[in-house]
Amino acid sequence: MKLNENKEKLVFSFSFTSFLASLILLRLSGFSSSTIVNLENYVIKSIMLSSSDTFTALYTFLRPFFLVFFALIFLVLAVSILSYYGCRRDDTMGRNVGIISMIFTLVLFPAVAGIFLAVAVFFCSFYSTKLSSAYSKELKKWVAFRIGSNTVGKVLFVTNILIVIGVFLSVLLSQQAYAASFRQDITATMKSIAVALPGASGIPSEVLNGRIDEAVQTSPIFASYITWLPITSALTTWIVLEFLRNVVLANIGGLFTYLMLRRSKW
Repeated sequence: MKLNENKEKLVFSFSFTSFLASLILLRLSGFSSSTIVNLENYVIKSIMLSSSDTFTALYTFLRPFFLVFFALIFLVLAVSILSYYGCRRDDTMGRNVGIISMIFTLVLFPAVAGIFLAVAVFFCSFYSTKLSSAYSKELKKWVAFRIGSNTVGKVLFVTNILIVIGVFLSVLLSQQAYAASFRQDITATMKSIAVALPGASGIPSEVLNGRIDEAVQTSPIFASYITWLPITSALTTWIVLEFLRNVVLANIGGLFTYLMLRRSKW
């Protein structure tokens, strides 16, 4: 019993630490709803203003998202640890880790989207042990891998839904502020592109900047885009997160759980 209690404490510590590392990395990345709002503009700017070789340009484009990706890896690790535990025990471990992690999430992200992120973190923790316990009894082949991949896939699917709702409401409730941020960012990008075009040097900078400012403020295309900003932001978030869940994260979760279950003598 003593050994089992010590291992339970280790599982609690490692899973909570992984959740906390994920949240801290996400916070340090500076990634927010505003980043998603300006994501399309960032893509345009990265493509149009790249002057290096392909791999360097790709690295430069992806560099701001490295911390976000590592945050997702730590999230998967936390879920995988609890999935490993759920195969052996069925008690309140997931709930306890989820409550504490949810509190830390609200402290680090005190915003509308942060509330939904906190609920998502609790859901991941609470249901990881439940789902893995069920999968360990149902699966017949590749059990050690599929417990993790199936559990991570299921909990992240619901997590993605909660995050998308949080992004949608966050942008909707502050749409004017996000619209101003988008206009400012797209104006700066258009000015940078315009200056690099042939013949731009013959146009006075005041005239060129004035025309761009007027185009951004009066264009029906930008006005329409801003109207749909909450939906396009939520849709972009959903597409990216679902791609990562299906192609990358579920398989990494399966690998984590496979390694833990194969090496464990518990």
